[in-house]
Amino acid sequence: MRDNGYRNRGAGSVVVVIRYLDVIGNTLASVEATSRMDKGMFGGSMKHALDTAAKQLAEFAKQTFL
Repeated sequence: MRDNGYRNRGAGSVVVVIRYLDVIGNTLASVEATSRMDKGMFGGSMKHALDTAAKQLAEFAKQTFL
């Protein structure tokens, strides 16, 4: 099916990749968090997508380093 440019209007996504390094630059851990915002009245906001990704990253750090 061909996309006419209207189907995905108002949708977006956030991808955040973080590498945790030691003092000399060796990678200790890395993680990728993704979150999506769908179109429509109740699809959410980009702020919500960013907040969701931030929560995923915080949970990873908590489980990995504490």
